Amino acid sequence: MEFSQRTKIFEILRWTGVFVGIFLAFYFGNTPVQQFSIMFIWVTVSLAGITGINLFFGTSSSEYSGYMSESGFKRQSGINLLAVAITALIVYFFNWGTYAEAAVMLILLIFLVINSINHAYSAFVEGARNKINILRPVMTLVLLIVVLPLMLNALSSIK
Repeated sequence: MEFSQRTKIFEILRWTGVFVGIFLAFYFGNTPVQQFSIMFIWVTVSLAGITGINLFFGTSSSEYSGYMSESGFKRQSGINLLAVAITALIVYFFNWGTYAEAAVMLILLIFLVINSINHAYSAFVEGARNKINILRPVMTLVLLIVVLPLMLNALSSIK
């Protein structure tokens, strides 16, 4: 399988995992805390983990995102995302609670917002107008609209 095809598959897997997590959160979660916890593990592992794994596919991943070269800094970013995903798994499986889940989710959301700004900059200032650079800010906004109310409801329901 060609690297660019793998990268497209990873991109589809990332967002499929997010949508599955949101569906499962509402289907199985009976309280805001349960809903957030279910959604948390799916969203963080799907977005941070799969993106981090994608670092091993080098240049094709960069080109698919509209960047022309691979660098050590991009690998470092991927490693950071893997660390976020691993931390999410630890927090979830050791049941560290909603505050820990919210802290990890907040780190991921802040990264995604800043990353979306970077993609928009690449698209509109640098002229790298591709699907990823155009859709990333839109998808991040949709994610924020879904995740933030769930997270805030879960946090406010803790006594």
